[in-house]
Amino acid sequence: PGQVRALALGQGAIFAGTSRGVFRSEDGGASWIGMNGTANGAIASTDVRALAYDDANGIVFAGTPAGVSFMKMDSFGGWGQRSLQASIAALALDPENPAVLWVGAADGSIFRSPDRGVSWR
Repeated sequence: PGQVRALALGQGAIFAGTSRGVFRSEDGGASWIGMNGTANGAIASTDVRALAYDDANGIVFAGTPAGVSFMKMDSFGGWGQRSLQASIAALALDPENPAVLWVGAADGSIFRSPDRGVSWR
């Protein structure tokens, strides 16, 4: 599904962040389903550089040059955007508290959100 740059696991699926967007496989990578756009909201950029999966809440986060996008997997309602305006290079969720989202930007900055990307510190 393009040049793979990031992987995340959750809900029995593999998520791949690629040069062509986010793809999901439910059969161990034998086939892939594109997750880039829906009637309710497309991903901000298909140049995905980082992924994180919040298993407790079923949310996949994608880091792109346009910022952080997210999709709640139980509703497949489309991609939403978070307020951080940065070119994202890395994403991580705190294993003790999945509400805490860490972001590494391409310029070397590190950001912390205590509420899944709603606000940043």
